[in-house]
Amino acid sequence: MRPLLVCATALLGATALTACKAPPDDQSYFPLHVGARWTYALRTDMAKPPVDATLVLSVERKETLDGEAVTVRRSASGVEYYIREDGRGMVRVATRTDLEEQPQMDEAPIRILPARLDVGAQWSGTAAPVLLQRELEFPHELKYEYRASMTYRIAAIDDTLEVPAGRLGPCVRVEGSGMFKIYKDGLVGVADQTIDSTEWYCKGVGLARFDRDEPADSRMLKGGKVSYVLTDYEP
Repeated sequence: MRPLLVCATALLGATALTACKAPPDDQSYFPLHVGARWTYALRTDMAKPPVDATLVLSVERKETLDGEAVTVRRSASGVEYYIREDGRGMVRVATRTDLEEQPQMDEAPIRILPARLDVGAQWSGTAAPVLLQRELEFPHELKYEYRASMTYRIAAIDDTLEVPAGRLGPCVRVEGSGMFKIYKDGLVGVADQTIDSTEWYCKGVGLARFDRDEPADSRMLKGGKVSYVLTDYEP
């Protein structure tokens, strides 16, 4: 049985302040009910992993942005992501850090999942490199300068996934691949740099695992692999 929606409303003058805990959506592959919370553990082959090896995301609220309804997901590190649902699926349309007063709109909406989860469905997008680092230049990170042109494809819709949070399924597996050009070293010069990713979205839970591979091992450029795996989900 679904839990009842419990809503506490307080009136302050002419303003209604509402705090609602929405019921879980056990049919969605990307739940967006207020109060949901995901905890992920980082696994990487890099010698210098990020300081924070745990990622916590939660659905904070619903609001209106540019006249359209959005859902706000928040990272414990202080970044908010604005998600919009429409007839074509789910897209991220903006982000905001705790240092910004207003959300910053993405140059183009970033598709998360299409409305129809069919094997072979494809869409395009961009991705910033998050693992690649310059060894001899500053800033070391490339994410502020480069964008890879990505192609995403639904490779499966009935995977079963084992993660610390449990045995999950059915799961939609999304595979992404892309590249951009970058100067690698004096011997290779400018060359293609690839980025590959795999994501598993499980029914009633959402994103359960994310793998990213940015291979590079030269004197000037280092890359690696990273995974975020779900350790806990609170609907």
